[in-house]
Parts: sequence; structure tokens; C-alpha cells
Amino acid sequence: MGDERSDDPARWLPAKSLASIDAAKTALERGLGDALSSVVIVGAALNPTRGDRAQAPELLAIVKGAYLPRLGALAEALSAPMRAGVRVRLLTTEELSRAADVFALEFSEWKARHRVLLGSDPFAETEVTREHLRHSIELELRGLSRRIRNRVLAGLAAGPSRDDPSQAIRDGVDRLLVAAHHLMVLTGDGVLSDDAALLAALEKRCGIDTKALGAALVSIRAAKSPIAPLDALSTLLSVTDALAQWVDRYEVKP
Repeated sequence: MGDERSDDPARWLPAKSLASIDAAKTALERGLGDALSSVVIVGAALNPTRGDRAQAPELLAIVKGAYLPRLGALAEALSAPMRAGVRVRLLTTEELSRAADVFALEFSEWKARHRVLLGSDPFAETEVTREHLRHSIELELRGLSRRIRNRVLAGLAAGPSRDDPSQAIRDGVDRLLVAAHHLMVLTGDGVLSDDAALLAALEKRCGIDTKALGAALVSIRAAKSPIAPLDALSTLLSVTDALAQWVDRYEVKP
């Protein structure tokens, strides 16, 4: 990616991941042409505390105009980097300008943690209201409980070919931490990128016991032993459900 600045958040990624990201960026340019506005990297790849940060780096491509007829060519161009693990999501300029109220948590996460690879910063003018963010956090938490419990059930009942219960737990923990991060920003507790500090702040602010989840998180991140899905699910939902109830009662101040 050619940027060796000390403040570059992508400097923690291994060379193999950087090469795949570069290949994906080049494929987006080739496949979309003038329908491509900008490309940014988002998500766990930018977090140096994540041991799995090199797995499935995520790129967000901002598209404009008649991009849909080029989708087939784009898929062909992206074949190699996406097979290598890079995830690519397309966001239209219309969605960028009009959908921040509907997807407030997602837009807040993108705005807070991204790096521009091509074009201008698509989130420079993005504004998310505090009430929209509060509502989006509650929506995420309540939906998260439903999704993860059903994914674990499906995986245990039908086997990992249907869904991997351990991966469902990992995904659920990641989404919970994203919601918690932005909740702490919303409540004025500040930005806490360290997982342990974030859970401690969450416990202090909301009165929710996060110790068991913190212990489970250490095991999940280390990946030294398989996850016991039902135990992990119980731990995850005890925090997620309690936090959803707390957010539901939280009154946003102007």
C-alpha cells in the first residue's frame, strides 16, 4: 500500500494481507472505472489489538452512476483477492448521503475507524445524530441476541455445514464490542479501543457484570481451545440482553 507512516493503522498487517488488499483495490479500479468514487479499508484489520486482524480484511467501495452493468466484470476482477480472503462491500453515493440515519451504528463505526485507499474521504461530511445512534445501538443489540442464538441452534442441530456455532459466538462478540464502543462514545465515557478497558467501562457505566465475558473473550481471541458454544452463548447473551435493556432506558441529552 506504499504508506510507511508511523500513524498508518494498516502498518500492523502482514505483507500477504497488504498485497491482497492492493490487488482488490486495483480490481475495483479496473472493474468499475469511473463508477468508482473511493475505496476505504474498515473493520478489525485496523485494530492492532486484534490477533485475527489479518483475517478477511474488509474494503468498502463507494460507487456512483451506472455501476450495476459492471458488476459481472467486477466479480471476475475481484475473484483472486476475494478468494484470498478480502471482503468487499459496495456502498452507493446516494446511500452515503441519505442512509446515515437508518444505519447510524454502521456509519458511526465506518467514520470512526477507516483508512482511505483511493479517492477522497467518503465520511468527512457524515453526521449521525445522538438519538439515531442510540436507537441503532439498541436495534443492533436486540437483533444480535436473536441472530446468535438461532445460529448456534442451527449449527448444533444441523452441523457446521449449516452454521459454525463457534464462529457465530465470535461474530456475536465482535458486534457486541462495536455496539459497546459507540455506546461509550454516546455516553461521554470516551474512546476505548482496548477490549478489557471497554468491558470495564461498560460495567461501571451500566452496572452489568462483564467479568465472565471478559474471560471468555481472552480465550476466544487466543483461540487456544475450542469454544463451548452453549456456555459462551449464555455468557454473551447475559451481557447483550442486559445492555439492550439499559440502552432502551437511556435518555439522550442534546
